[in-house]
Amino acid sequence: MTAGITTLTSWAVTACTAPAAMQITLSGTPASVPAARRFVREVLCGCPRADDLALAVTELATNAVAWSAAGHGDSGTFTVWVRTAPRWARIEVADPGPAGRGKPPCHC
Repeated sequence: MTAGITTLTSWAVTACTAPAAMQITLSGTPASVPAARRFVREVLCGCPRADDLALAVTELATNAVAWSAAGHGDSGTFTVWVRTAPRWARIEVADPGPAGRGKPPCHC
């Protein structure tokens, strides 16, 4: 019997045995980006899509550090969530919103 891609994908995703939800809060520094990636890979160990989700969290964490208030200032943080259920996994990155622009220059 030959299995189609849908069946193979279903088997592969169902094989994921990660906990239902885990999170980590990291400092808004560039060094936290690889930490976010490692966290996702560790939580999703055994999931066939773990590398894809680790790549996605790399982009999201980089954006949080580069463009949000998390990466601007001494105490900025962002949070990574990994949620799973049978046949799916989801990652989320939450940051404190846009970085402040500061005061506009005075043209007096």
